[in-house]
Amino acid sequence: MSRLHILISSVLCLCISTVGWAQAQAPDQVQPMILAPGTVTMQQPSVNLSTDALVYVQVNSLGKLLSDIDGLAMSGLPLELLPEHIKPLLESPNPGMAMLGVMTMGMPLNPMMLEQMLGLDFSAPAGFAFYPSQGQPDFALFLPVKNHLSASGLLMNMIKPWNVNKIDQEGHQLFQVESGNPSLPPRLYIASLQNGILISSNATLCLRVLSYQGDGDPYITKQIAKITPDSDLSIVINTKPLMPMVDMLPRLRPQIDRSLDMMIQQANREIKPQQRVQFNNQLRWRFGITDINQVMYFGKSFTMGSFDTLLDELTIGLQQTRGLLLSIDLSPTHQTLVCDIDSDRHDKSALAQPIDMTKVKTALKELDLPWSQISVTGKQNKPGKSKLLVKWLTNIRNELVRHKVSTLLMDTCLDVYQKQHSPRQFEQLSDWTINSLLTYTPEQTPTQYPTLHAFFKSYDGLQNQPLHTSMRVMPRISDDVLDAHLQASADEKTSDYQASTDAWLALFEGARPQLSHSYSVLKNKISDQMNLYVQQTHIKSAFGLFGFNQHELISRRYLLASHTDSYTLLHDGTSTTSRLNHVLQSQTQVLDPVLEQILDGLPQGVSSFQCSRTLQSLPELLKYAGQIELLIHNEMNAYLQKIDKSIKTPGLSDAEINQMVAAIEDVPLLYQSIRFNTQTKELYATLPMGLAFPRPRVYPVINSLMADFTKYADQEGGLVYSSRMQGTEYQVRMTQDTRLLGRLIKSLGDAVAKRYLHAEDPMAKVTEDFIAPLDGNDQFQEVYYNLMWEFLLSDPQIERGFWDAMSEGLPLGQAKPKNNHRVVDVYFMDTADGSIYVDKSDQLPPVTAPSGKDGVRAFVFSCGDCGDESSRFVGWLETYTHEAKKAIMTPVAADNGVDNYELIENGHMVADPASKKWVKVNSEAGFKIMDQIQNKCGNNAPKPCFPGR
Repeated sequence: MSRLHILISSVLCLCISTVGWAQAQAPDQVQPMILAPGTVTMQQPSVNLSTDALVYVQVNSLGKLLSDIDGLAMSGLPLELLPEHIKPLLESPNPGMAMLGVMTMGMPLNPMMLEQMLGLDFSAPAGFAFYPSQGQPDFALFLPVKNHLSASGLLMNMIKPWNVNKIDQEGHQLFQVESGNPSLPPRLYIASLQNGILISSNATLCLRVLSYQGDGDPYITKQIAKITPDSDLSIVINTKPLMPMVDMLPRLRPQIDRSLDMMIQQANREIKPQQRVQFNNQLRWRFGITDINQVMYFGKSFTMGSFDTLLDELTIGLQQTRGLLLSIDLSPTHQTLVCDIDSDRHDKSALAQPIDMTKVKTALKELDLPWSQISVTGKQNKPGKSKLLVKWLTNIRNELVRHKVSTLLMDTCLDVYQKQHSPRQFEQLSDWTINSLLTYTPEQTPTQYPTLHAFFKSYDGLQNQPLHTSMRVMPRISDDVLDAHLQASADEKTSDYQASTDAWLALFEGARPQLSHSYSVLKNKISDQMNLYVQQTHIKSAFGLFGFNQHELISRRYLLASHTDSYTLLHDGTSTTSRLNHVLQSQTQVLDPVLEQILDGLPQGVSSFQCSRTLQSLPELLKYAGQIELLIHNEMNAYLQKIDKSIKTPGLSDAEINQMVAAIEDVPLLYQSIRFNTQTKELYATLPMGLAFPRPRVYPVINSLMADFTKYADQEGGLVYSSRMQGTEYQVRMTQDTRLLGRLIKSLGDAVAKRYLHAEDPMAKVTEDFIAPLDGNDQFQEVYYNLMWEFLLSDPQIERGFWDAMSEGLPLGQAKPKNNHRVVDVYFMDTADGSIYVDKSDQLPPVTAPSGKDGVRAFVFSCGDCGDESSRFVGWLETYTHEAKKAIMTPVAADNGVDNYELIENGHMVADPASKKWVKVNSEAGFKIMDQIQNKCGNNAPKPCFPGR
């Protein structure tokens, strides 16, 4: 059960336990708290509770909140996993609440029944306010009530009071309750109103709320008034109550200053005179600092300057910021979070201008631009200098002056920063910019290739293709404007780097630059419609330890630029023009309904928005994997048919058949061996990990399980983020469409339950879909084999772990192989005299050689025919240390599997046959030994040789 269900269950259990309160009251020693409707009516909780409140929280409707949580929880619940007696409850308007009611009290619940049980009013708002005060902070909670008697039982069960006293103050009747619930304050004050209950931690606060006649806090009431009926929960943070505490912060400065002085004095006392001389000499030689005290006071100046900056920003920020509003809508299909920050501190010059959505819609209609990952930004102003950074550096400098420490470093930092140019952005060139994230898409599908090898070969250039590129669309700008923008950006970067280098060289006398940077832009005209801009970064070294060595690195980034009659298109970070040409050739089309709905749902005056839809790519990824699987099946079937045809050719000898089989081109990469099933008189192949072929395809099964999800993948799901400025309020809005995620969980769970859990024999159905009858079965005769796998699976550890893990889950009648690794004849070398002899591949070196000494594995190759002994040579030798061999032969325990792996890895050794010097396989020397055979046969690749083959 999910945490959400557990939470709802707990709430329901608490609610249900209050139903019989009238019959089963609190213990005799506690005076019962029986509430009756009072004379005071709470008109708006936000008005009565907001005065002096730091935080105000309002639930607009308890009934809507419960219904939304119910719908959200049920949207991803697989119905086929539920018991049959529960399924009829799904037809109710609130199925989650009905199910939990049956589970907790044996009868379905709905909001109306729950409202009657609790005595609360689910249609009215509930409010909670938090107040700063000396000692423990205070709070006030208002709950709307319809039935005060039922609500009394709810409170008694929540508070678990050990003492209840009724008091009269200022004409109001209060209950003073000593709480027995450790999670609540020890003393609470409760007042009964005409339409609700007021609970507070302070009697004075409770009385003030009851007698309040004002309009409430202006900021909180204004924000609550803006809330739409769709909002479930609203949180308002009011900065005004914090100002008295902020005014006290400057008092901390003298204390921090004195503490740092004491630390410096203590450090000076602990440094011995001889140590001080050594420290000062090192500082003078390395940094030109005359005394260690300068370092200490520099640290103090840094700390105090940072404190002054933080204090100043916090004080001014709170003085100019009225507060923050957080509104949450937990709709079952679209959850929305809205954050409003009301402040005079917003730098409007740094924010983007509002977007003309009509023009953006037109551009998206006219251009076939992928929009699953898209962002749109209004015109950006050129950013200015950070006032915060300048203030911080200036405050540190002032402290250095106060402590008579050199300010040269801070002067240099300030000077360099003030001279730096702000980075240029394309968004500064036009009224709006669309930025679409493009993902790499293969030009051909896997099934268009004849073999898996040919498919992998097509990816030789994949490392040259970026996985993601960016395509920008903006209202048309001239080539001159774009040229000037890119050239100015390069010139400013070069100037900034040179200015900072000169400043730092002046700071450290005698220093010289180790690296130099420069930036440039080249423009090439590809066609009448397209230009290529090459943005270059030049890095040149100027140093050498034992002589002058100069190195140069040039980094180039491509930017393709083109124009239509109305738009300029920029494709960044790519070397091909295909994607840009596709967009240029697109015709006017209808706007995607989902995208149109997203654009229409944006607030007025947005300055930027982003749309991200990641789940939509899942069906395509699965389809691509299914095409790879189909390619493997087609290739394996074709190869088996060719071998079967060769074997069944009449009148051929075994040698001629073997020659025909060896002549078959395009041997499948995944084929490990060909075996003959003596029972069915048919050939079959084995794949790595003991898998057999023919075998069932997996993709059709997965595709059928996800059919419902795939059907709606293009219509649902996604996250939309937007921002805008309204007066002094900066608003951020995020909306998440969880329909597709819920559909994925729900439909996949339902499909799995229908296909497997509800089958007569679930395990047999799993076997039918995913397991071949001969998986892990090596009892039949091996006819042919793939030499490549002799090397890849030469370690007996490789396949053992797979079948050890799978054996317990195999269907009846299928046992794991006794020795999944195929045993063949291989070459060994006798270390006594260097002679080569033949033994079985399941012998793990070192073994006992004919001489009685150690025998090690010998990997033999040939530049021609392996049958010609004169052309054969030993490429390398292989063995294991005794500790590693023991670890391999010993079953791996769960608690020391990692240690065994490291032991085996470090004990796996290779040696050159000439020097016989052993080194680790996974080392640079080991790789060099195994790679050197590539040079033995000139331009031809050496062939691996095995005894009798």
